This record gives sequence, C-alpha cells and structure tokens, in this order.
Amino acid sequence: MEYVTKCGERGSLESLLPSGLSKPALIGYLRSCPVVLAARTLLPDQYDPKAEDIPLAYLTDGEFVWSAETREYVNRYDFGLPEHFLRHVLTYRQTNGDEPRRVPKDLKDAALRSIN
Repeated sequence: MEYVTKCGERGSLESLLPSGLSKPALIGYLRSCPVVLAARTLLPDQYDPKAEDIPLAYLTDGEFVWSAETREYVNRYDFGLPEHFLRHVLTYRQTNGDEPRRVPKDLKDAALRSIN
C-alpha cells in the first residue's frame, strides 16, 4: 500500500492534473474513499495559524492511502500529488464516474497497517 502525500509547492496542482481530471473530481475522489482510521482530534492548518479544523483521519482506495490533512491541503492550497496517483484517479473515474470506491476489508486492514 503506497502512502500519498502532497508534493510540489502551493498552487502547483493545476499544472500536474492530467487532461480529463478536474480539481473538483479529484477532491471528490479523495473524500469519497473509505476512512480506515479517524480520531475526534482536529489538527491545526500549517498555513493558517487561526484554523484548527483539519480532521485527523486516513482514507484508502485499496491501492493508496492518504490523510485527510493531505486532502485538505490539496483542496485549500492547490498542492500537487504524485503524477502516478493522479493518473490512477483519472483511470478510475473514466471507468466508474462518480461511483464511490468500494474497498474490501482485507485492503482496508492493509491500509491501516501501512500507516502504523
């Protein structure tokens, strides 16, 4: 299971998105995948010291795992993600549209083990 985190600089997302994948579609995908670990804790936003509203959670699509923090930084500040992950999301959406990703329990368990 590969852990995905933000990369590049603020504002770099648009230049990394493959043709056919919009930011709203990417964020929708990052939000719709199953949560494998969550806490009631909210994390501070590293780029806005007044905000402490980022969920402490991890999500997976069965091949990759990412934090809600990564998702929020992509959404709020347009940080990039690895190109192979963006192509992975595009391929899924081309085949399945907005259909939420279904992840078997054994892959959710693998995702959980990968973040511990």
